[in-house]
Amino acid sequence: MIAGRYSVLDRRAERTLLAACAERGVRVLVAGVLNSGLLADPRPGAPFNYAPAPDWLVDTARRMAAACEARGVTLRAAALQFPTRHPAVDAVVTGAGRVASVRDTHEQLHVPIPDDLWAELDGLVPDQDRLP
Repeated sequence: MIAGRYSVLDRRAERTLLAACAERGVRVLVAGVLNSGLLADPRPGAPFNYAPAPDWLVDTARRMAAACEARGVTLRAAALQFPTRHPAVDAVVTGAGRVASVRDTHEQLHVPIPDDLWAELDGLVPDQDRLP
């Protein structure tokens, strides 16, 4: 299981851990796909890795949200579905304390995501060495 290091925003595990897992046939569970909340609500002061996200990262998340909204998709839907695009990822682990959250997650996981949105989101990914 990997938490917080493979999301639509933070892809630090992609070239190392996930590549090695795919090569060896190891299936991975991915958690923390909303990056502590930034991808659920990209606003100033939103958390990223349990600390306030820097402004430049909030701006990136907002650009991702705008790209999603332009296609009638929520950023949460894209964030929840993103990890399963990698061949080593078997499932996304979410935490929900309320029935409404479980229902929302289920709905977001079934929203169709257009291929051109994935391409646009890929183009918005920040420099991974700059992430806090």
